[in-house]
Amino acid sequence: MKEFISLLARIIVITFIEALSLLLTSWIVPGINILPASDVGIFEAAVSIAIVLALVNGLIRPLLILITMPINLLTVGIFTVFINAGLLWFVSWLLPYFEVTNFWAALLGALILAAVNTFITGLTTIDDDNSFYDGVVQWLSRRQMEKEGEQPETRGLVMLEIDGLSYQHIQKAIEMGLMPTLKKMLESGTHRLSHTDCGLPSQTSACQAGIMYGDNHDIPAFRWYDKDDGRLYVSNNFTDAFELNLRYAKGQGLLREGTSINNLMSGKADIRRPGINH
Repeated sequence: MKEFISLLARIIVITFIEALSLLLTSWIVPGINILPASDVGIFEAAVSIAIVLALVNGLIRPLLILITMPINLLTVGIFTVFINAGLLWFVSWLLPYFEVTNFWAALLGALILAAVNTFITGLTTIDDDNSFYDGVVQWLSRRQMEKEGEQPETRGLVMLEIDGLSYQHIQKAIEMGLMPTLKKMLESGTHRLSHTDCGLPSQTSACQAGIMYGDNHDIPAFRWYDKDDGRLYVSNNFTDAFELNLRYAKGQGLLREGTSINNLMSGKADIRRPGINH
């Protein structure tokens, strides 16, 4: 029941944001108008337009994107903007108090509507914990929870890198019970959770070099042009990754006598599993 109420509240808030976005779009874009009606106020009209637009986007848009997938691939997704414009124009045909005078107004309106919607949603942070990928990750986490059992009494160091997992998100995962083993470790008092500054650039090769070798000097990006060598370096290129490992290892590494699985930087591990680690 609590989840249903939360979902209902979220739908109401998103509908309100969409309605507000439509009002701002009609004010900004010539040719898009929300017309006054005898029995419908301007804001009520905007809400009803938002609801119909959501239904159209949910029912028709996925089919159109599937049909036009070859064009989308050729245009690197740009054709989707034309689909959005067509659907906006279609909704104006359905509702007498919503006017889109021509396709070019619809095209500009679709762009402005997306920008305004993104800006307002960003201010409210309504989608921070409800993105598609975040939902998939949480679903998988619930399915793959390990059953409690006895743990072998051995000593060692296990490091797991999860790209994009922030300190705040791991805190929330622990509170929700999605990381029971980590929660038990923290509650026992033997471990603690802390955050760190990964520095700039905040990307894999620079972070891993700093962690594995204690040195990530002169890795300015994931890919960069080295003037001294006169060539382009790409972090996940096998040859370049091998060279970067040699540059920073200097005979040492955090994972020496250990195992490295699918890392850009191997930490001088004796055992290296498939992936870019050298």
